[in-house]
Amino acid sequence: MKLLNLLTAASTLSLAMWSCSGQSDNASNEAASTTPPDVSCMAFSQDIIQGTRYFEVDDAELDGEKCFITFTCAVDWPRSLGEYDLTTLQDSVLRFVGGAPNGNLYDAVDRNLSDLELFGYSKATQLDSLPKDMTDAMMFNSYYADTKVDVAELTDAYITLNLGTEMYSGGAHGMYSSQALSYASAEGKIVDLAYLFKPGHEKQLVAEITNSIAQSLTDSDAAKLKEMLLVDSIPVSKNVGLQGGMIVFRYNPYEILPYSCGMVDAEVSPYSVRDALTPEAIKLLGVEE
Repeated sequence: MKLLNLLTAASTLSLAMWSCSGQSDNASNEAASTTPPDVSCMAFSQDIIQGTRYFEVDDAELDGEKCFITFTCAVDWPRSLGEYDLTTLQDSVLRFVGGAPNGNLYDAVDRNLSDLELFGYSKATQLDSLPKDMTDAMMFNSYYADTKVDVAELTDAYITLNLGTEMYSGGAHGMYSSQALSYASAEGKIVDLAYLFKPGHEKQLVAEITNSIAQSLTDSDAAKLKEMLLVDSIPVSKNVGLQGGMIVFRYNPYEILPYSCGMVDAEVSPYSVRDALTPEAIKLLGVEE
């Protein structure tokens, strides 16, 4: 198996935040001595690793019908951010892709692109591409699994990634899910519920989350939202992250609402829940009094 033909380390990007953004290394070094003291410059680098594989399934249960599976995987791998330690963030990405903490990302992507057991199969023949003359029956039996990790936001305080999967294995439609993953760079910690909130504020959070979802989906019509819900009360999602200065609680299809509503993000201002925030969250989000 020629891994280089399947995985592409597309590029290593060197970015500089704030005033140094978009400059060459020499320009950035020169800017470091001329940048005003209240403007920061921090280097960020990432690898873009991506691959696609095609398989024709070998299974007697198919009764002679052909079945094809396409796997794709694309990962924005955060290599470095200034002098910060990104190990905990990198381990989270590895686990999501299918690897072990402190493991090799290429090995994880390699396994991800051949996970036939995800569809209940154990044998398949790898193809260079899908057949160009696929019949309707062949299209009907064509499945896919996509895995994607991309940088959603990068600030001088935190980095947020979106971890997404999408899969079709037959039926009326595919399924997808997305996980928000925020990382407090200076502290080297994942920004989860325990990081953000003190205990005992669930009722307040539920009210803020419900109001946010009602505003985005029903023009703040609480009664209409209640009719749409698949649950009696919206829970506080553990799928939480930071984006655009807001705390985002994410709900994937069928968690609280029908598939037709798609993925729902409840955006909550940190100022509206400041009394519920931990001291470290207050500092990270810059909402000190």
